[in-house]
Amino acid sequence: MKQRLFKLIVTAALAVILILLAVSCGSGGKIKGLDAEFTAAFKIEQLEKGIKRVTDGENRELILVPKTLETVPDEYAGKTVIRTPVERAVFLSTTQVCCLRAAGSEEIWDRIAAVNADSYSFSNIPQVVQRMDSGKIINVGGEMGNPDYEQLTALDPDIVFVYTGSYPQTDIITKLEELGINYAVDNEYMEPTALARMEWLKFILTFFNEDKAAADYVAEIKANIEETIAKTSEATTPKILMAYIYDGTVIAVDGQGWLAKIVAEVNGDYLLKDLDRDSLYISIEDFLIHAEQADIILYTSTPSFMPGKAALYDMAPLLKDTPAAQNNKLYEYSDAFWMSVDQPQLLYEDMAQVLHPELYENRTMTYFTIMPD
Repeated sequence: MKQRLFKLIVTAALAVILILLAVSCGSGGKIKGLDAEFTAAFKIEQLEKGIKRVTDGENRELILVPKTLETVPDEYAGKTVIRTPVERAVFLSTTQVCCLRAAGSEEIWDRIAAVNADSYSFSNIPQVVQRMDSGKIINVGGEMGNPDYEQLTALDPDIVFVYTGSYPQTDIITKLEELGINYAVDNEYMEPTALARMEWLKFILTFFNEDKAAADYVAEIKANIEETIAKTSEATTPKILMAYIYDGTVIAVDGQGWLAKIVAEVNGDYLLKDLDRDSLYISIEDFLIHAEQADIILYTSTPSFMPGKAALYDMAPLLKDTPAAQNNKLYEYSDAFWMSVDQPQLLYEDMAQVLHPELYENRTMTYFTIMPD
């Protein structure tokens, strides 16, 4: 009898412990993988009761307080407090929007109030296109300038995502502060690696309380990339040239940037890998000299701007005689390329396929494409 009673007491105690653990995890327990692994440009700190302290791309402190708490603790008086999950978010960079895919939630798309581009810019995100077509998401403008502040104010957004860095939205930030609208600085485009760019989705999704989904997603993508690197490790090393022509000048890919690093990791040789961000402009003559050495040319524009080889040869006729052109190894970005921030595993696989097609038979690329005639 005593032994049976002891077992019942132990079982009940274990049940209480499990319940307490579940409650703790649901209201402020630590989330594995929430901390940034690949970048130091933002921080997410888990505090008590599910509250988070977020440091954005301008080192600004934001306090995220879950709406499950009836009141904001007194200790955060005077701080920038945002109640989460946010219900009305505005994105003033198209590349930020694709990061919501990592949540794996259809409901999250309803939390976008506005973007700063037309629906064509989101052609590979049907959830956004559908909502823009129906008017649920509006275009407030500002892709190349200031948004419509009257529309923005009328939306009464919980948060506006902006960027600074090399091309800062300084005027917009000043106006948001004047209007008393909360904003967060997301500088993913400044990152030197594809994984660091992608990891900013943790920053964005924490405002939607999708931290676990973000952490799990990043871990999965990292593993996928490691598989691609391993798959190409014993392949030959073809030479690739990456650039585009604008107004008679060639603008090459940064030899220290994330795309060049992908090339190196999947066993390719970028011919201009010694270039840095301060020396990306080269003459067409130098471009053609390197093109004669290249097995592959990736023209870093999209079909919307470079519709095919005929248009390219009009600008640089001698390209027609290069090895890449003769062997049908002339590629360009797909129109969806700029919506690839959250899918670096596909960028790695696409680049691996460009460099080592023998390893990727019957695979369709997502972010690169053969340039049509």
